[in-house]
Amino acid sequence: MNVKRYLKANPDATVVRFPATEANHFNVVTFTKLFVPVVLGQTPILEIVEAFRLARSDRPAETYLGLLVLFRRYPNNLAVWDELVRTFIERPTNEIPPVLLYWLAHIPWHGDIFHFGEPISPATREYARGLLARLTVQDIIKLLSFIDPEDQIGRGTLGQSIEAIVSSLPKSCDMLREIVGSPKLEMQLREYAALILAMNESSKALPNLAALESEGSWYAGEISKHIKEYGGVNPYA
Repeated sequence: MNVKRYLKANPDATVVRFPATEANHFNVVTFTKLFVPVVLGQTPILEIVEAFRLARSDRPAETYLGLLVLFRRYPNNLAVWDELVRTFIERPTNEIPPVLLYWLAHIPWHGDIFHFGEPISPATREYARGLLARLTVQDIIKLLSFIDPEDQIGRGTLGQSIEAIVSSLPKSCDMLREIVGSPKLEMQLREYAALILAMNESSKALPNLAALESEGSWYAGEISKHIKEYGGVNPYA
């Protein structure tokens, strides 16, 4: 329990209230396995079976703890990647810890990932790529919904990890075009899709950008101007 964060969010509180879960249960065992590692910035100590059980909990704190331990301590267990991808696909957006997308981005990788601990093996990476390759248009829309409107897609943002995942998918550009051309979707999601499409296809994306601009997107117009002037667009430059 982060008392400082709680008091900041509840300035008039005279009592700190929080749900009791296995993630904050405090005794001799959890002091060593959970509390001390967290304070030291290390990964909590849990057996893999216990981590899987917590990852499947309906309590957010337990889910996060289970997924964290699975990713950090058992990165080359293929069942771990089944669980990570399944969690993203099957759980509603409000039950998914955003950091899960950063962990998934370790498969396609990008330049601002800082990884420590056991490296992910080529065989594991290939297996996880196969899992991500099954993502659908609806899954991409779900990914795009995690992009912070203020941070957008830039270096060190969650948007960068989301872009890395989307760009690595087979037929990603076809799916992005479908999203850009879907008037029933929020304009902001369509603009994110348009930017990623432009990053991958440069001038080939201009017709899609023009269509989006005609619907009132100044953002698409700015991307088009950048491509025409510089030959492409790279928010990480």
